[in-house]
Amino acid sequence: MGEESVNVRVLCRTRPINQKEIDQNEPMCLSFPSETEIRIHCTGMPEAKTFVFDKVFSPKHGQSYVYKYIRPVVMDVLDGYNATVFAYGQTSAGKSHTMEGVLKDKSLKGIIPRVCDDIFKFISKMDPEGEFSQVLIKVAYFEVYNEKIQDLLEIKNADLPISEGPNKVPYIKGLTHSDATTPDEIMDLIEKGKACRHTAATKMNATSSRSHSVLTLVITQQNKDASKKQTGKLNLVDLAGSEKVAKTGAEGNTLKEANNINKSLLNLGNVINALCEGKPHVPYRDSKLTRVLQESLGGNSRTTMMICCSPADSNGQETRSTLMFGQRAKTIKNQVAANVEISAEEWKRKYNELDAKYKQQLAINAAMAEYIKKCNAELEKWRKGEKVGEKEQFKIKTPEDISKKAAKDAPPPDAGGGGAPPKTALDDGDDGDEGEGAVATAACPIPPGDDDGGEGGGGQDDDGGGKKKKKKKSKKSKKTDADIDDPDAVMVEVDGDALDEDFDDGGGGGKKK
Repeated sequence: MGEESVNVRVLCRTRPINQKEIDQNEPMCLSFPSETEIRIHCTGMPEAKTFVFDKVFSPKHGQSYVYKYIRPVVMDVLDGYNATVFAYGQTSAGKSHTMEGVLKDKSLKGIIPRVCDDIFKFISKMDPEGEFSQVLIKVAYFEVYNEKIQDLLEIKNADLPISEGPNKVPYIKGLTHSDATTPDEIMDLIEKGKACRHTAATKMNATSSRSHSVLTLVITQQNKDASKKQTGKLNLVDLAGSEKVAKTGAEGNTLKEANNINKSLLNLGNVINALCEGKPHVPYRDSKLTRVLQESLGGNSRTTMMICCSPADSNGQETRSTLMFGQRAKTIKNQVAANVEISAEEWKRKYNELDAKYKQQLAINAAMAEYIKKCNAELEKWRKGEKVGEKEQFKIKTPEDISKKAAKDAPPPDAGGGGAPPKTALDDGDDGDEGEGAVATAACPIPPGDDDGGEGGGGQDDDGGGKKKKKKKSKKSKKTDADIDDPDAVMVEVDGDALDEDFDDGGGGGKKK
């Protein structure tokens, strides 16, 4: 499956005006001309300005309605693509409510719990005899706080470094990945991580996020004989809000946090500007936030940005900046491709199959050329006035007849079969256990193991002899990047009766066969 160029999708959500703003008789500075347009006219602006996005949500739109436009992301990830959803906006604009909401409340839960529910509903409806019959889900949760990466699932993992994999894809070295087999297990991990996340009270928000948080789900699907595997990676990002210190009243450590938040968001804006303008250098390395989001902005990811706005006139300038940020982001193009791994044995089978078809076509072409040559020779005799006996005359044949005869005479795929494929960097010289050893990969997002120093690590599922251990169900366990491809990891067998509730694919783009 080849690469595809797609734009970053930008959705815009406006929160309702809050009680404090009502008490102060705050006028609204936003209006909504259509489902894709939002108009702003605030104090200090000479005239109104209209912005166009992929979808605009007014204050009347609830959590379930907003999620309908996020749901296609679930299908993308289950089809083996990388995807990112992140919320951007000023502090108190509704980002955390949009991404998380009330985790276990049916109507108030946000994008993250709804995505988790849909993933497991989909898995429960997969055909056990279909292309993929085993599913492994791993969860990582971390924050970027004062330019340091903190593991939220293992608090001792602080100030983690960012390394690069074989394809120059950044990953966080030493980050904990935990197995999950139900939506509740993921919710429990999130609750555990939220308890460690940095928050503080400001004049604008009683529980203001002082860090950027990223929840990562890695979903690996594998067929029964382990000859094919595809992996989708989903990043769900809740960015800390930009702040004006005069409004938030930040001081002391909270002021330091605000400065770091604004600095990292400024670097994010610089990255987006560089991508929009097609500059040869994109400053991803200027901050930890842009480094971990590198694949989401200009890389291999289907990215959806939710810009969150305040409708109050007093926040008009910040809202206008947010809208302009979203407008620029909408022009970014990512190059996406599905992450598919095929075993060496399966790769050779496909190679031999195509090689046999190629040789068969060569035989057909040769037979056609020979027939035309003989027909031309007979025609030349007629033109010279020579007699051609009835027995010497060629019978008229259609191209289909010639093709069938040539195909029948051609050697079967087994005979000759094309031989072994050309050697690649993945070959280790040991062909004794093909199919269970080296695999040909296509940009798998699972980070390599730590034992290789963070540069070009393996990530192969091999116990030395090339034979894989049989996957067994076990209790969920914590794993770091070093053993994310551990053959003892929990592989969930697809069970069509696992959940009674149907997977309503709504805007999700259909079911997987």
